[in-house]
Amino acid sequence: GKNGLVIDPHDEQLWIDALKNISEDVNLRESFSKNAYGKAADYLWSTVGRKRIQLLLSRLNGQKVT
Repeated sequence: GKNGLVIDPHDEQLWIDALKNISEDVNLRESFSKNAYGKAADYLWSTVGRKRIQLLLSRLNGQKVT
């Protein structure tokens, strides 16, 4: 609910309601947009790759990553 919605892909009415709500609520769209833009860097390959390497190395060394 911060940068988008998670909706059951088989719930037609929920999709209809969500799309109507998003299309009618300018503040919601702006909030989703701003929040998604702020998180976008977390999903760059360089960031994801670095986190994955750290996770793999910690598992190989028997350490727990938080």
